[in-house]
Amino acid sequence: MNINQLSEHSFKLLDYFLNVRVNRSLVRSQMLQNTFLIEFFLKKLDIIYSSNYSSD
Repeated sequence: MNINQLSEHSFKLLDYFLNVRVNRSLVRSQMLQNTFLIEFFLKKLDIIYSSNYSSD
């Protein structure tokens, strides 16, 4: 294996690790966004339910 091959493999490995890190970050961000949306929706449901059934 010569220096050029080693360099090429190093860049491929670095690229792989950077992509894995970015993908993990995107997944985490999407999970947080989904959690926020779920909580928002549940609060809206609670308000609707409370206003419709508060007289019972």
